[in-house]
Amino acid sequence: MASKIPFDVILDNVRCTVNKQELDRVHLLTKQDLYNIESEFGLDETVRHKNDAVSVDASVQEENMSAKSCVLLYKPQNEVVEQYTTFKKEDFALGIMTPAQEEMLRKFGSDCVCVDGTHGLNSYDFEVVTLMVIDDMRQGFPCAFFICSRIDSETVGTFFSFIKERLGDQLKPTVFMSDMADLFYNGWLPVMGPVEKRLYCTWHVDRAWQTNLTKIKEKEKRLEVYKKLRTLLQETDQIAFMKMLPSITDALCEDETTKEYGEYFKSYYSHYYMRWAYYYRINAGVNTNMHLESMHKTIKHLFLKGKTVKRLDRAIHAIMQMTKQKLFDRLTILEKGKLTSKLKDVRSRHKTSLEMDANLIVNYGNSCWEVASSLGQVYTVRLVNPDCNCRIECKHCSACIHRYSCTCIDACIKWNMCKHIHLLCRKLKSVESTATQNTEKSGDEVCNLQIDIDMSNTSGAEKAAILEDIGNTNTDNSSALEGKKMQLLDSFKLIVNQMESIEEVKTWEHAIKPLQLKLKPIGKDSNCLVTGPSFPDVKSGKSKNIDPQRRFLSLKKKKKARISKKPTSEECQQIALDALLPKLTTKLEETASDKSLPRLPGAQGSDDGSCSLRTSRCLRGLCPTTGTGTSVLRSL
Repeated sequence: MASKIPFDVILDNVRCTVNKQELDRVHLLTKQDLYNIESEFGLDETVRHKNDAVSVDASVQEENMSAKSCVLLYKPQNEVVEQYTTFKKEDFALGIMTPAQEEMLRKFGSDCVCVDGTHGLNSYDFEVVTLMVIDDMRQGFPCAFFICSRIDSETVGTFFSFIKERLGDQLKPTVFMSDMADLFYNGWLPVMGPVEKRLYCTWHVDRAWQTNLTKIKEKEKRLEVYKKLRTLLQETDQIAFMKMLPSITDALCEDETTKEYGEYFKSYYSHYYMRWAYYYRINAGVNTNMHLESMHKTIKHLFLKGKTVKRLDRAIHAIMQMTKQKLFDRLTILEKGKLTSKLKDVRSRHKTSLEMDANLIVNYGNSCWEVASSLGQVYTVRLVNPDCNCRIECKHCSACIHRYSCTCIDACIKWNMCKHIHLLCRKLKSVESTATQNTEKSGDEVCNLQIDIDMSNTSGAEKAAILEDIGNTNTDNSSALEGKKMQLLDSFKLIVNQMESIEEVKTWEHAIKPLQLKLKPIGKDSNCLVTGPSFPDVKSGKSKNIDPQRRFLSLKKKKKARISKKPTSEECQQIALDALLPKLTTKLEETASDKSLPRLPGAQGSDDGSCSLRTSRCLRGLCPTTGTGTSVLRSL
């Protein structure tokens, strides 16, 4: 057990020794017996004391003795600290940021900052708040943690103020993303100042809309309302959005069956549309907080083995282990490269573009192209950064994710190198290549993507900070070893000389029993007897898996399911049409068949060179055939 052999392996080896002639108590060993042995001999290095508060306090005090402490702030519970005026006596607060996390925050903190909290990491209902940035590979990286018994704008503001003090200046990101609670941004404003874009996480917005659909009694009406809101959310044209918002809001409030939901939407979303509308987050580089949600699940299910954790010291240890793994992942990217999720998306989009026709591209000059989709929509692709040479690159297209921009949602909102950009790159490359070099492969062509790693661009400061965090601080120098041993002897002598009763001596003897067991396999020192504050005794249920086990369900019980069916492209077109011109929707077919109405001269779609195609895209001032001009429906 001291050698960190898994309990399942120990149990299996013990049970393999059972024979017919002899059955000993050891053969009936259970996992709970192993936990009891581990606790009795102090073999769990994450638990420094039986009292959870004392264990956490000992870990913090030890960390504060190091040269570069990762502790931003520490407020023990049931103690008054004059330095922290925003905390009450009964509050507990702990802020964590390692030097490597600080370096990552300095490097990528000017782009996007995501903040979110999670519960379930202890039995005291202390919430864990994480501040995360998006790195150059579009992966989330946690830069600071805040564990507190009371989360509000004041306590979070104190946490941000200590980050500002560590950095030496204000953090000025372009985007600040969180859930729909204002406490994180309210704590951010007085410390760091306003940001260019304050955005809600789209996933949280969608979940809130679906949860509150129960305000509508008619189930058929719920799906209709949800599709309208999703269409409004995904509208990327500002003029169209500003026309659709009041139209849909008024329609919800005027209908008796949706009036309650309409008032809810009007109160919480109608006035704050810039925080959730797609048109306001074009090319923002982030759309959801899924990086944070995924990281929180990783801590709970991987590092805490999917069990409810009662002790805070175990949760802190899991957080630090996860941070160490993220640092190793970052080091892997810097040194040899890694196939990240964004590179997988680049590969997927390129394969999709192989099935598209290059004749769908029309060049309008000035590094601008129009690409028609199979659904009749036209997207604009522009050359915006020809000199970018980042790591997220498609080697087959010889272009990175920042070189071109596209007006489709996949590119401008989800920040992917979409299929339209790949199609354009393939066409440009085929034009510039010679006849022997520009032959395209068949539809089964495999994208020859490689991970672009330029060792000359590797950040030396970032690499040094990571190695300092994850590196082994132990040394084999004999003089340093002797010095440490003398310090330990002096400490032991001081403790023994201060003992005044036999009870203290017995307690000390019990505390040093695990020393020999722990020193043999791993060579680390044992726990020492410490005293300190205590957490309140909170009753918690049995430790259980977070995911419920498989079981039979009664068919009589009706489960409340969320509306997850998003509108199709055709439905979005029709909903937008109804919202923009509700009075003319009944006359569209007549308008489309009336040859006396004026048409765009020189466009495709009819014998006389005029355009006969009319969709809701025309209502936004764009012709679906040419992508430009003013259509007849807009004039109506």
